[in-house]
Amino acid sequence: MAGLYNNFFQGNRSELLADFLLSAIGIATPVRRQFDHGVDFYCNLIKSGSSKYLTFGYPFAIQIKSISKPDVVFGSKENWKSENISWLFENELPFFIGIVDKKNTSIDVYDTTGLWQLYLNDEKNFSQIILRPGKREKTEWRANITSVQLENWDANKGDSNTHIVDLGNAIININSEDLQNENILSSKIEILREVIKIEQENIIRRNLGIKCFKEIKANATNENYCQWGMNFRDFEEEYISKVYDSIRLPLISLSLNLIRHGKKEELDLIKNLLKKIPKEDYYQDLYNNNKVIFDWMESLQIAE
Repeated sequence: MAGLYNNFFQGNRSELLADFLLSAIGIATPVRRQFDHGVDFYCNLIKSGSSKYLTFGYPFAIQIKSISKPDVVFGSKENWKSENISWLFENELPFFIGIVDKKNTSIDVYDTTGLWQLYLNDEKNFSQIILRPGKREKTEWRANITSVQLENWDANKGDSNTHIVDLGNAIININSEDLQNENILSSKIEILREVIKIEQENIIRRNLGIKCFKEIKANATNENYCQWGMNFRDFEEEYISKVYDSIRLPLISLSLNLIRHGKKEELDLIKNLLKKIPKEDYYQDLYNNNKVIFDWMESLQIAE
């Protein structure tokens, strides 16, 4: 009969329990062992609605760890690769950590919004990142990232520092007793959904080149209570045009609706800002269709 290291065996049991508990709040699709790259499950939350017909949304990814070794370490000294760390900043889905307690048949789910503190001008050259769960009072803020120089570390492997991210309290805890109470599960789904929304917005801003991120600074497990912080970062001049691109269409859409609702003074303010944004090919059509709203384009020599 084949053998198996106990650590691997216990890790497998943790993932099986996580699969069962996560299925109470939605769909949990396990990643095949052959393609395990730091994410153990891709999930979708159950959406509110009739209990007779379920729909799902708000996708997220989660990595599972055992309560015996709750620290999540990216960047080992022996098998270090930059790709094993950089992917943390390239996710297109909100990323969570699940700590499984097999004895109590439960899982704690932690957000990773604190990682945005490390995201600076697309810099990802980190030697090691540690995500560390903690226990704090409801209003006690999480610590900012602590960076410590690594001893006897190869200088060619990142920045020679370990960066410790304080995960604070779990967002939610799911245990076996919850499985019999739809109201409790619904409440925890809503809490997780709100955090997913915040991370979705952070990911959109990252993709648009807007260096402004929202992170949880204080929270209480299973409570709809959070204090938020905002990270604003400087960026290189090359990003200015990218930020302009990200706000151009929302401002044009806002212009159309401001005039519709009779807010002329606000429209004039928006026009002055739009004059500063580089023109696009479709400006001519906008001007031709509504010269009153888009008269500011005349200064850009758009008009025929």
